[in-house]
Formats: sequence, structure tokens, C-alpha cells
Amino acid sequence: KNQMIRYDPTQDDHQKHELQQEEPKPKKKKRKTSESKAEEKEEEKPIPVSTEIFYSVAENLTETLKASEEFSLLKQFGAPP
Repeated sequence: KNQMIRYDPTQDDHQKHELQQEEPKPKKKKRKTSESKAEEKEEEKPIPVSTEIFYSVAENLTETLKASEEFSLLKQFGAPP
């Protein structure tokens, strides 16, 4: 029968179950060229967005919101068949 292996750090043969930590290699910094700086400046400019606001509200929604009673989806759409 295969039994679950119990890790015991005091036993030498259990070192094969340990994960070896690798030291991360230091990354070299890339020098920025004038072309890449120009591209970054272009990307930083915000895209123009319309300031107009559009709302489309159904009449029955405004009536429902004006009502003082509690809102219920079952009352609104009916009970499931």
C-alpha cells in the first residue's frame, strides 16, 4: 500500500522534497533612448472625451421610484411558473 510520505527535516533522504531557493538575478536597467521618451510623452496625453451626459429612463421606472412602497421583483415581474 502507498502511504503518505511524512516530511521529517531530521532525515537526510527527505532533502529531495525540499524546494531549492534560487537567488534572483539582478535585472539590468535599459537605457531610454530619445525615441522611447517621445513615445512615453505621447502616451501620457489624455484622450479627449465627450462631456455630454445622456440619460434614457423608462416612464414606469420613474413611477416605481416615486412610489412609497417597497420594491419587489416578484411583484414587478410576477412569480415564476
